[in-house]
Amino acid sequence: MGIRRFSTGFLEMLLSDELPDPVHSCPSCGKTGFAYDHVDPNSPNHNKVEACRVCGLPSFMFWNKKAWKKCWKENGAKTVFDMPLSERCDYVDQIYDCMYRKEYVIPSDEDVKNKRIDKRIFTDNHRDLPFVKDESNLTITNDKGEKWEFPYETNRIFELDDDKRYVMLIEQNRYAMLLASDYLGVRESPILTYPGLTPDLFTFIGLFAPDCVFEDRSGVVYTATVAKYKQEYVFEDDDFHKRVLSLTDRINDIRNALPKEDYRGRNLLQFFLSDLQKMDLRGDPSRYMPDYLIQFLEKGSELLEKDRPEFKNLIRELEETLQEYRSLKRV
Repeated sequence: MGIRRFSTGFLEMLLSDELPDPVHSCPSCGKTGFAYDHVDPNSPNHNKVEACRVCGLPSFMFWNKKAWKKCWKENGAKTVFDMPLSERCDYVDQIYDCMYRKEYVIPSDEDVKNKRIDKRIFTDNHRDLPFVKDESNLTITNDKGEKWEFPYETNRIFELDDDKRYVMLIEQNRYAMLLASDYLGVRESPILTYPGLTPDLFTFIGLFAPDCVFEDRSGVVYTATVAKYKQEYVFEDDDFHKRVLSLTDRINDIRNALPKEDYRGRNLLQFFLSDLQKMDLRGDPSRYMPDYLIQFLEKGSELLEKDRPEFKNLIRELEETLQEYRSLKRV
């Protein structure tokens, strides 16, 4: 198996033999494939994560059931739970990869080998990743004393050697991020994905806050910096910054206490952390608005409180923090 679209741990949880026997029909293949009712929003198990025992459709992908069925048939229409766990993980990921490649512009194996990137990856993959050039630089150093300097140019591969060490700058909402190759991707990234770029060409995504730190497979640690005016601001002495720090600590404590297999809860909390940090770094609403957080608090917070009553106080504090942020003028 090549590139994973789903992580191995997630697939093993999704396709575990320990899941209850199926009693509900699958909306994709029509067979009896689900243990829980994922259609009725009032079902107590509506948010349980599982996959169809026949076609492998994940319960959170009912919205794309027709595309899944097409790709399942294109890949042999095998019964997933007739296979050993490792094979069913490979097979379900293969179906998802098939669907993924129909939805997004993905480089071919030859393009990946030669580090060729189709420009449509930056414009057609449900992302706005503009091509930006300016007079500043990207500087990378490591603890072995090596140093590289590149022009500030997004959507272009910069090679640290001619083999396995390469990086790319991207900008989204005027915020700079660094993508790094698999060899340089030992440290954990924020939970962000860029179709056509990750995981095909890069595995690591790093934020400049104010520098970006990453590590290679031999243990060498690298620090990447960009020009000062490309970095963000931290208002360490004001009350809003102190509030964000306190709330961030609480969210990290909650996230660390969740079971590893609780992907939904852990990912949701990571999104909260990301938006809080961006709000603090950007300064005020004239520079950045946390659209994901706003949408969630307006439309999804009641569902979360019903499903996870222990999050109720956290949601209230997020709402208060967002209200305070809307009135800030710090830049």
